[in-house]
Amino acid sequence: MRKKLTTKYIEALRCDGYRRLEIWDLTLPAFGIRVSHSGHKSWFCTTRYNGKAQRVTLGKYPRMSLGEAREAARKALNNPGDLSDRDTPEQTLGEIVPLFIELYAKPKNRNWKESERLLNQKFSPLFRKPIRAITRPDVIQILDGMVAKGRAGRANHAMASIKKLLNWSLDRGYAKPC
Repeated sequence: MRKKLTTKYIEALRCDGYRRLEIWDLTLPAFGIRVSHSGHKSWFCTTRYNGKAQRVTLGKYPRMSLGEAREAARKALNNPGDLSDRDTPEQTLGEIVPLFIELYAKPKNRNWKESERLLNQKFSPLFRKPIRAITRPDVIQILDGMVAKGRAGRANHAMASIKKLLNWSLDRGYAKPC
């Protein structure tokens, strides 16, 4: 769907179905906003680089305003190979855990308190590390320590919690794929 994007229109956007909704801007081609069924909104644009179409996520609404998103889209469309100047602050695991619990675990998991406790207790050594810098060996080291103490079942629950958190952060753009 194509519409002239305004702040008032974006604030009123809701996704009624299970699939996400994409609205393309009339004033700037290849730029738009994506609304997920959970209500989260993110800016995107499509560009071509080396003959291939690329979809670039520019930022989240309301953290990035409409004007800032349009400016970022213009930069991305003018320089499709150089997307390194985007503002993506490095967030640590300690900053992501409360977001994950509040936005994902509480609404979708009735055992969210256990997940919160496991993430806060067992993965606290990684809290100062940027989420993009956390590697598989970092997580395995913590889980192996739990198994060595005879807590294999608890390690299994901790693994499920950290996997869900990392996949959730990957979907939101906080983490990068390995």
